[in-house]
Amino acid sequence: PKKREGGRVYYSKVLLGGGSEIRERDAIKLQAPDGKPAFLGRVLSLWENDKDGFKMMRCAWFYRQCETAKGVRAKAHPREVYVSDDHDDNYLTTIEKRCTIMHEVQIPAAIREEFL
Repeated sequence: PKKREGGRVYYSKVLLGGGSEIRERDAIKLQAPDGKPAFLGRVLSLWENDKDGFKMMRCAWFYRQCETAKGVRAKAHPREVYVSDDHDDNYLTTIEKRCTIMHEVQIPAAIREEFL
């Protein structure tokens, strides 16, 4: 445990049922309703509730262009996402898997053409 506070035990990392490790600051895909693409977020904190034992996380959301108030831009890449200040708490069981979200300048030059 990282710390105990307010009826919660905080952790810097957790192991999911399939054995994959999730850490604070990881980008993740979360379950979405059938037929919808996975939600995308970044883990801000991980904890277990003392009272009920639920394992939880707080995540900040990324949005696809079609999920923004301005909608789809003509020249936007279909895999482009936008960071937001929105965040909320979710059960760890909603995590599908870890993923990679990069700023376009972080994409290696050798493969940048494939993404941009």
